[in-house]
Amino acid sequence: MSKLLPPITPESFEKMVSQWARIVKYRESGSIYYYSKSGLLYRLRQLFADEKLYSKYFGGKKIQIVDLESVLIEDQEDVVRVFEKSKSNIFFILAADKIWREQQNKLLDYLANLGINFNISFLLFFQADFNHPDIESIFQTKNLFLQNLVFHPLPSKKDGRQLIRYLENKWQVKIDQKTQQIIVDQCGGYLWLIKEAVRYWRDNNQLSFDHEDMNLRLQLIWKYLLDSEKQVLEKVVLGNKDFNSLEKHSFEFLQKTDWLPLWPLLEKFIHHQLKKIDLRVTENGQIVLKEVLIDRMFSPKERRVLKFLLSKKDRLVSRDEIAQAVLGNQWENNYSDWAIDQTISRLRKKLAGLSISPKIIKTIRGKGLVFKEG
Repeated sequence: MSKLLPPITPESFEKMVSQWARIVKYRESGSIYYYSKSGLLYRLRQLFADEKLYSKYFGGKKIQIVDLESVLIEDQEDVVRVFEKSKSNIFFILAADKIWREQQNKLLDYLANLGINFNISFLLFFQADFNHPDIESIFQTKNLFLQNLVFHPLPSKKDGRQLIRYLENKWQVKIDQKTQQIIVDQCGGYLWLIKEAVRYWRDNNQLSFDHEDMNLRLQLIWKYLLDSEKQVLEKVVLGNKDFNSLEKHSFEFLQKTDWLPLWPLLEKFIHHQLKKIDLRVTENGQIVLKEVLIDRMFSPKERRVLKFLLSKKDRLVSRDEIAQAVLGNQWENNYSDWAIDQTISRLRKKLAGLSISPKIIKTIRGKGLVFKEG
């Protein structure tokens, strides 16, 4: 095994390779989910460097790697030239997400025709859930790529500990068992985060997960998740399991690929994301969340309460003030603490449904309420 490559355990690595080999053995094609493109590149280099394992599963067959992010695709001819130059019958297509993100349906047609007419195996590697309802339509009649579906989970904690041992040897450092366990527990199976945690420990002789380089990695991980996956993770953090149909699909996907249960570092990041609430009232009196109109989600009374609280951000307001703002001049004749509290309770539940922590409306006992972000 090449010393230039961060390893996962031999058992995990061989299991992964065997799944790929089982597909191409019978000249079939398939679609594969792998959570990180950079991690996949490491695994491929590891495979090509391990002559014994390569020979065991692929014999003398040549695998041609095509990275769609490295190929300028303006028309089908650009792709044709790539495949015409190769004499391989096995193609690993990396960054296949580009096909659905840029609606490259003609490219998928071309690959399907090659696979059927020339007995070529294509493995399409996706970093996103290619089986998601918003994505699966790209396949339509392209059943060739649905013959075999593989969803690789995040690496195990055992793989994480092996990566740390590898880095100890590579960087000539020694990390005690307690620190190793903290790193693996915090980062879950995301090897990129584990490597950054060890790097920070190496350079600073102390452990920290709250620094610029780590935060950048978390932001990039978050950016690549699908919208319904983000919504599920936010709801999980808030303890809300009221999922719509898309979210139910993503919840099952995240469970299957070991994103759930959440690991502490990602959970803390999501909490931080939830504090970034762009909830406001427009000039024409409409309530928007991240520029999306949400007025209709609330009853007339709830809207009036929410607008009033938004106008008094970070300020303590009494129940009397809320009642007066909501009920007008006749508020004293129609007011009760119970009614106000019930409205606030319903408001919190609806905000939680929008992945906004219900704690954003804080109750100050005996004094009133504060709408406070963060």
